[in-house]
Amino acid sequence: MDYVRIIADYGYAAVFAGSFIDHFGLPVYAMIGAGLAANPEFNLSPVLIFFYSLAGGLASDFIYYFAAKKIPEQYFNNRLNKIRFQAFFNHIRFLLINKTFIIIAFGRFIAIAGRLIAPLAGLYKIPFKKFFLSTVIGNIIYFIIYIYASFIVGRNIIDGIQKAKIWQFVAGLLILVVVFFITNKISGKYKSR
Repeated sequence: MDYVRIIADYGYAAVFAGSFIDHFGLPVYAMIGAGLAANPEFNLSPVLIFFYSLAGGLASDFIYYFAAKKIPEQYFNNRLNKIRFQAFFNHIRFLLINKTFIIIAFGRFIAIAGRLIAPLAGLYKIPFKKFFLSTVIGNIIYFIIYIYASFIVGRNIIDGIQKAKIWQFVAGLLILVVVFFITNKISGKYKSR
């Protein structure tokens, strides 16, 4: 997929749509938009890239949250028992309930797994006030970091993004495994009490 051409042709609408659909680790559309904004020929504002990215990310998180909130937790747990992931999701549930802000705000930095945070918060009925505050602050931090870095690096970010896809997936899986073992260790301490 030629992200550069899409963003160059459709501008902020592409950044919004890309941030809404595709943030499985790196916010590719926001980063390329910021990289293009560093070049005056594209006539894009990094501030507007930020706001459109933020709007897309928040819209996506809220839709996932409210859609998952309608699913009965027991239905989800029955499906998990069949595929042997119940223990892992129990750890995530424990962390979401006890460390709501940290998991929701900073969980989005974990490639692939970060996309699951909003629906799991809805599924596990995290109160909307907590979810709202955590996801807004998390999205702001997330997009500021990536957009600022991409704007500073400028046009070079585009070449880097094209190569990042494979290592992003591998890094996401490694982080997911580490999170699993950490949550396993944390929940083991609480079970033994």
